[in-house]
Amino acid sequence: MTTNNRKAIEACYFMRPDILTGMIEEGSFDNSLLEDIGGIRCPIPIYYITKLWDLALTEKSWSDKIKPQIADAYKKNRHIAYIWLNTFGFDIDSFEIEYGNYACSFNDGGNILIAKDSVLDLQEAGIPQIDIDLYRATVFFNYSEVERLLKAGADGQGLYNMDEDKFDMTDMGMCTRYFDLWNLDIVLPLTKNSKMDIPMDILNLMEACGLKKLINLFERYGANQIEYDYDEE
Repeated sequence: MTTNNRKAIEACYFMRPDILTGMIEEGSFDNSLLEDIGGIRCPIPIYYITKLWDLALTEKSWSDKIKPQIADAYKKNRHIAYIWLNTFGFDIDSFEIEYGNYACSFNDGGNILIAKDSVLDLQEAGIPQIDIDLYRATVFFNYSEVERLLKAGADGQGLYNMDEDKFDMTDMGMCTRYFDLWNLDIVLPLTKNSKMDIPMDILNLMEACGLKKLINLFERYGANQIEYDYDEE
């Protein structure tokens, strides 16, 4: 990756519209980034970063403590969104990201590898096929299939909470993985401008947004988070 390409990606990720504008004006912005930043099989256009931050920064669960930072970040991110629209004609409000295209790259592909072994474990444990299908659809971020199975009576509550006996062996951890990302990875760009791990930082942000969409879907069909006391025997 060239120095200028890294600079542009970091300007977008850390929400620095001034840097991005300067690069465009001086002609050092590489237009190929509008097609793919590189690093994984499925293309990630640079403006996807702005789309993802737009989704993340409008999430309602941010703590009051950092809401001023969130408001400032949102303003800067919308400035970058204007740059994509005004300069290149890309409207981040006009499309949805297909998270399933990137599922094999989330968490270093761990969930996909775990899924293959876990499906066999679930079958051997006598778990109903509809619940195994729900697990698979969730791992691959297949929202339409997840919703179809939840409507058909699949055990959304069991899968929503990784500590339920039925799905504990899968190590899926949908909610746990989401909150780990939210608390450890997603907040960091708002608190310090550390050097990026490209493309993993972007994939972490994407996975968090994709998991939140799954969580919202599960909750719409009655799933709720169970608080566990891990100190109990």
